[in-house]
Amino acid sequence: MNPNNNPPVRQSIDRDLFFRLAEKISDNPLSRASPSSKSKISSVLNDSNTAPYFVDAHMHAFNKKNIPSGFAMASFGLPAGLIDLAASIFTRKTHQLVNSTPEEIVSELLSNYNSVLSTHQSRPEIFLVLLMMDMQQGITGTIDDNYLEQLRSVLKLKNEYEYTYPLHNDKFTGKNNLLPFLAIDPNNPEAYSTFISVFSKRENIIEEEGLDNVTPFVGIKIYPSLGYLPHHPTLMDIFEVCEEKNIPVTTHAGGIRTRTSYQKICLPRRTYDMNDGTWQDEWEVEETNLMIGNRKRYKEIFLYPQRWEKVLYPYPKLRLNIAHFGSNDEWEDVENPSKWDSIKQTIELLNTYDNVYADFSYAFHRKESLKYLFNKIKNNNALQSKVMYGSDYFLNEVEKGNTRDHLMNVLGSIDPSFKDNLLYKNAFKFMFGGGQ
Repeated sequence: MNPNNNPPVRQSIDRDLFFRLAEKISDNPLSRASPSSKSKISSVLNDSNTAPYFVDAHMHAFNKKNIPSGFAMASFGLPAGLIDLAASIFTRKTHQLVNSTPEEIVSELLSNYNSVLSTHQSRPEIFLVLLMMDMQQGITGTIDDNYLEQLRSVLKLKNEYEYTYPLHNDKFTGKNNLLPFLAIDPNNPEAYSTFISVFSKRENIIEEEGLDNVTPFVGIKIYPSLGYLPHHPTLMDIFEVCEEKNIPVTTHAGGIRTRTSYQKICLPRRTYDMNDGTWQDEWEVEETNLMIGNRKRYKEIFLYPQRWEKVLYPYPKLRLNIAHFGSNDEWEDVENPSKWDSIKQTIELLNTYDNVYADFSYAFHRKESLKYLFNKIKNNNALQSKVMYGSDYFLNEVEKGNTRDHLMNVLGSIDPSFKDNLLYKNAFKFMFGGGQ
């Protein structure tokens, strides 16, 4: 990582080359699905499907090898002497999952879903949207398996993973049913080159085995609380390509458990000049003070959904998913809407922009929160076509209770009139809308 956090972090390939190479990316999102899945997804997009599906639009399969050693201090604000203690507590709390392999994590989740969704005759075909995490740029310390190792583990899942459902004749395969999103951090000097390599069949700049002649990733995942703004110049270049090439973007919103190690940080940004109507890149900016105790200010800087207005203004056709429907903390106190900030901002963006979506992962283990959300959706046609089920597995399992119980709450509370939309149709539209 950049040990002194001295911006700007320049990319390993220049901007002009990035855009030239990006021209080779297909603008048909269905080209990023397997031939078998493509026909099924197309039938959903065309409202001609006869078979039901189930999509978890937000899950993870990283493990403790992908977490920098400074995570405990950055996340909990602990002095150095207590980091090891916090790390041991974190590891115990996550029982086997944080120590499991990616294959074991996916298998455990599929076992949960199979047990809830199966009847004696059938079960919907399951798709998992796997979101990578690039924590090593914004969190200090050593890491056992770096970003490239995590990428390789996702490619292995995509190419080799299979899970045969108990008492059923079908199976989940990585090739057909796993839909990975690439983590992008603009402070990673390989952000441009990795993006090109996973989305263009004809360019493998990072020379990673398994990327030749394939596009294994479906979208990208952004995690601003690791120390960057959504309108960072490097991200804005990537979003320009994402809009043009129909590549969806999921962003973390709400909770700040995972945050940058730096208490002072420079935040490059692209700003709009009202005088001449142009966008200006600001790389050399004053340091922003990120006081650990000031959670609200940190959230306002990095995680308020309205921060994405600066992205959506120039790129209104960008397909964006605001994870956790804006804020887990606010949904925990859903009875007090006067305290809402992120929820109101999320609803405003959903109502304003045709291509903004929201998943309700992690934040909705309470029946009261689910009922409130579903009542909100029932009275809003725009929300019915834009809200998606997500689990945030395995983090929800660690902190929010059993995945089976959560899904049972969802199925028991959801209105049949928009059930299919929330459980798979909206997710396919978010990821593959505009397919040819």
